[in-house]
Amino acid sequence: MRVSSRIGVLTVVALTALTAVALAKPDKKELEQLLVETDTIAAKVSAIRGLPIKKPIARGIMSREQIEQRVLQRIGEDYSDAKLAGEERAAKRFGFLPVDVDYKKTILALLTEQIAGFYDPAAKELYLADWIDVTTQRIVMAHEICHALQDQSFDLEKFSKTVQDDGDASLARQALVEGDGVALMIEFMFQEMGVKVDPWVDDTITKSMASQVTGVQPGMETFAKAPLFLRESLMFPYLNGLKLIAFTRRHHPWSRVDDMFKTPPLSTEQVMHPEKYFAGEKPVKVKSAALPSLKKWKIVEQNILGEAAFGWLWRQHGVRDERANDAAAGWGGDRYAVYAPPDDDGKAIDSLVLVSYSTWDTETDAQEAFDVAVEAAPTWLGVDVPVEKGPTFARFVQASTAQSFIERKGSKLVIVIGQPAVAKKLRQEIWAKWK
Repeated sequence: MRVSSRIGVLTVVALTALTAVALAKPDKKELEQLLVETDTIAAKVSAIRGLPIKKPIARGIMSREQIEQRVLQRIGEDYSDAKLAGEERAAKRFGFLPVDVDYKKTILALLTEQIAGFYDPAAKELYLADWIDVTTQRIVMAHEICHALQDQSFDLEKFSKTVQDDGDASLARQALVEGDGVALMIEFMFQEMGVKVDPWVDDTITKSMASQVTGVQPGMETFAKAPLFLRESLMFPYLNGLKLIAFTRRHHPWSRVDDMFKTPPLSTEQVMHPEKYFAGEKPVKVKSAALPSLKKWKIVEQNILGEAAFGWLWRQHGVRDERANDAAAGWGGDRYAVYAPPDDDGKAIDSLVLVSYSTWDTETDAQEAFDVAVEAAPTWLGVDVPVEKGPTFARFVQASTAQSFIERKGSKLVIVIGQPAVAKKLRQEIWAKWK
C-alpha cells in the first residue's frame, strides 16, 4: 500500500522550501540552453557524488500533458489494473482513504502536480518540465542527474522494483534513491552559491526542510486536499530519505551511500531511525496462514504496513502527531491481508475483511499501540465506544452483520476490521495460525 512511481519525481514543495524561488514559466530558449549545459552540470554532480559518468545522459523537455502521459504509462507498466484495484480497496478498508476517492486519478494528479523534472530509468532519459523557471530547473537537473548516475552504477530499474508483498521495504528503497538525490542537490546548491559549510554537521538542514514543507505552497492545491496517507507517502522518500543520507554523510563519505545500494534499508523503521540500519536491526517477519473461517474467501491484497504507515493511520484518525509517532516507533514487524467474500463484486468495501498481525519491540510498546488504536476508533472505525473493552481487548460493532476488534497478547497485536457473523472462530484462528 504505497504511492510510488519509478519515475524520479522531485516534489516542488520540497524544492521550494530549499531554494525560495518563484516558479515562473521560462522561455523555451532558456530551457534549451540549460539542456546544453547538462554535461557541465553532470560533471559537477559526478565530482560531488563520486559516481562516474559512464555514458552521455539523454535529455529533453516535456509539457505538463506529456509528463502526465508518461506518468500514466509508468503506472500502467508498474501495476496491473487488478493490482491497483486491490491496493485501492485495501487502503479504503484499512481506513487510509475515504471510500469515494478515485485512487488512480488522485495519484496521477498528485504526481503531475509535484513534478519539476524527472529521470526515467526505463527510457534512460532525463526531462525538464517546461513550466518551471530556469533557476529552479538547474537545481532539479542536479537531482535528476544524480538519479541518472545512480542508474548507470546501480541499475535503478532493477533496484526499484517493488519488493513482493512488502510495500514497507519498497518505500524504504525509494527513500534511499530520493534521499541520495536530495542530499546531492543540497551539496550542489551550496557549491554553486560558494557556501563552504558542511550541511550535515547537525540536523539544521533536515529539520528546516521538514518544518517548511508542512506548509501549502502555491500550485499545490491537489496536494493540500489529498488524504494524509497520500501526502505522507509521497513526501516520505524525500524527507526521511534525506534524514537517512544526512546521518550517513555526517559519519561517512559518499562511498558509504554506494554500499547502501548493495544492502538497502529493509523497512521505513531503518530509514526513520538510521542508527537501526547501521546496527543491523531487521524487521521481524510475520507469516500469515490460511484461516478456515475464510476458506472460500479470496485474498484481495496482502502486504506490510511498517512503522511509517502505522503512524500515518493513527494521525489520520485524530491521534496527536507526537503520540501517534511515538506509538508507531515501537513497531517490530507486521503483515496484513484483505479478504473478499465468495460473492464479491470487485467494488464493495464494507464486505471486505481485514486482518492485521503485528509484533512490537516490547510488551509496553504493544500496549501503547493498542491504546492508540482504540483512541483512533471513533473516526477510524466509525464508532464512538467499543461494545466490549478490557485492558488488552476492544470489540466494536460497525454493522448488524460485521464487527471489528483489537487485541493484544504479550508483544503482539491483532486488528480485525469487518469480521462477518459466519466467522465466529476467526479470532482464535488468527492467534493460532499467524506467527
